[in-house]
Amino acid sequence: MAKTIKFNLVMDENAVRNMDGLRENFSIEDLLKYYKNGLLLRWLEVREYQKEAEQVKNLKAVDDKAIIRELAHIFKLEIEDSEIDKSTEILKFLEKERKMNAEYCKDAKDKENILRKYHEGYYSLLLKMMKDDKDNINALKADAVDLERNYKRLFELNSKWVYFKACKTMPNVILSILSMDELRKYWDEDEAIIESLKKYFLVDTSKYADILGGSLKTRNHDTRGSWKIITPSNKEVILLHIAKNAFVRNGDPEDDEEEYAAEDVNGKFLKFHGLQYKCASEKKTLFYMEV
Repeated sequence: MAKTIKFNLVMDENAVRNMDGLRENFSIEDLLKYYKNGLLLRWLEVREYQKEAEQVKNLKAVDDKAIIRELAHIFKLEIEDSEIDKSTEILKFLEKERKMNAEYCKDAKDKENILRKYHEGYYSLLLKMMKDDKDNINALKADAVDLERNYKRLFELNSKWVYFKACKTMPNVILSILSMDELRKYWDEDEAIIESLKKYFLVDTSKYADILGGSLKTRNHDTRGSWKIITPSNKEVILLHIAKNAFVRNGDPEDDEEEYAAEDVNGKFLKFHGLQYKCASEKKTLFYMEV
């Protein structure tokens, strides 16, 4: 026959081996805890307090105050009703606080996971732009839309890092971001970036093809003083360079008087919705890219 293993209850930091020890060291919190988790009944059984064990087993109360009053009667504990009321209210408050803390921790953990996934998504997108899509302007346009739509606030925090990471080796990445109004404003407000852009793109225009590859578009056209539609208004264009005495405007300008000269656009990488061009010489070249 298996031997019954006896154990002690710990009440008020004291080991309780018998009924006298329970009466001397009980606390309402410990007594209630051991009743609810079943240890009190098990302790009574292994200590062979059969009468008390049967009474505890048949206890019908569910309210904490009623449970304590029943247990006090069973174990002949001297507890005033006011003490029961005060202690159970404190326990109720502590239990409520424990649950709130548990919910807060879970909520904080959930938020931490959401933020971690959000940051992972952001840096995965940047990696995709700078590695897989850096020479594919169509893919970069979709990436830039994703960046602006879903990660604008993160981009705001490290927009300078993104620029200098992409500078010189990934011009298409830079230009795709410049095409997005809500992203480029963080670069437009940074003097160091503006100066860097000017130094980078205000170079000998013969080097543009090496810098931009197939993304670069050029036009040599003598329009004889009239406006010529180069790109329809449903396409966006980043203007890189026009020669002196050449002019550009949006594909469908709101004002017929709209006109931009070289000093208005060169080094500013302005975005146009479509593009009209006016020039009196076919020897002058227009440099732009569709985004």
